[in-house]
Amino acid sequence: MTAFADVEEAIELLDKVIRLSFANHWNVHSAVGGKYGELFVAKELWEHQPLIGKERKIRGADVFLARTGKRIEAKWGMLHHEPDDYYFKVRGSVPYWGWGFSKGNQFLRNRFDYCVMLAARRNEAAPQHVFVLTLGEMRKGMGLRVSGEAGKKARSYFIETSDDSHYFEERARSMKSKFGSQLRELAVEESLLDRESHRRRWKQLINLGRLTA
Repeated sequence: MTAFADVEEAIELLDKVIRLSFANHWNVHSAVGGKYGELFVAKELWEHQPLIGKERKIRGADVFLARTGKRIEAKWGMLHHEPDDYYFKVRGSVPYWGWGFSKGNQFLRNRFDYCVMLAARRNEAAPQHVFVLTLGEMRKGMGLRVSGEAGKKARSYFIETSDDSHYFEERARSMKSKFGSQLRELAVEESLLDRESHRRRWKQLINLGRLTA
C-alpha cells in the first residue's frame, strides 16, 4: 500500500513543478494539476484508507476510500486571470476557476459518489477553495454547454465559479458576443457560491469519509 510519506513527498514535488510552470509560462501545470489534486485529496482523507492508482481496483473514480466504500473524483482547477489566457478573455476578463467533464461519462454512468474540486490559489497548486458535489447533484444540475474551447462551438460538461459577484453576468455577455449564445448558469454553479456550505462539506468528508446529508 502507498506510504503516507510518499504521498506527501509527491505533493511537495508537484507543488514546486506547478509553481515553476506558472513562473516560467511552461504550461506544465495543465498536465500535472490533476495528479496533484488526486494526491491532495488522498492525503487529506488518509484516515479513511484511500486507494489510488492501481490499488483502487475500481473503474472511473480517482480515489477509493476503503474504510467507507466511497468513490471520489478529484478535480484541480487553476485560477484563470492572465490577460493572455484565452479562456480568461472569452469569459469577460473576470478571474475564475473551471473544471471540465468532457461528455460526462463519469457522472452519467455513476462512477463516483463525490466530486471534490480544488480551486487553486493564484499561480499556485494549493487550493483556495475546496468544493464537494454529490453524484446526484451533478446528474441533476449539469448540462451540455458551449465552452468556447479552441474557438469552437462544441458542447461539453463543465463547471465554473469566481469570487467576483459579476462573473456570471460578464461571462454571459462575452460568450454571447463571441459565440452567439449566452452561457447560462447551472444549478451546481449556483451551489458553489455558498462557500461556507462547501467548507462544512469538505470538513465532514475529512472527518467521516462520507457526507451525512
